[in-house]
Amino acid sequence: MGEDTRKMTATVMMVLLIGVILVVGIYILAQTQTVFMKDAAGTFTAETLSSVTAAGVPLTVSGVKNSCQITSLTAVSASNGSTISALSYTYSGCVVYATGGVYNNSNWNVTGAYSFKDTSAASNASGDSISALSNGGPWLTIIIVVAFAIIVLGFLTSGFKRAENEGQLAY
Repeated sequence: MGEDTRKMTATVMMVLLIGVILVVGIYILAQTQTVFMKDAAGTFTAETLSSVTAAGVPLTVSGVKNSCQITSLTAVSASNGSTISALSYTYSGCVVYATGGVYNNSNWNVTGAYSFKDTSAASNASGDSISALSNGGPWLTIIIVVAFAIIVLGFLTSGFKRAENEGQLAY
């Protein structure tokens, strides 16, 4: 009985160790994906933002996915071409917010610059690895269920063996 229990304990510990290694590996890959991204910058010219309000309107800069941040902005009214005072708006990330005034809830043409984190071959490789590991979730669930089934069957068979040796009913 003691030997069977040790084997089952070793199996449980192995399954837990594999799970911990997978979680730590995914975390490390996610961190390296971010680290390997490179700084980049771009500009936008006369981009039309519709109905700018305090709720904000995001820029539609193409190809930018990560950590977009407006670095400079000039806004003009789309209806009459007059310059909108910097006191009438604010921005955070790549979203422009109206802070009140005559141009609140109107269309704006904005020009400016932004910075962002661009992907590299290394960050793409880390991202692909994360995707591959995340698609393994169903298989990991099956492996864990099978391992626990083996453990339960191991307890049952060890109980029956003990009962057979002692001549009594174990369960």
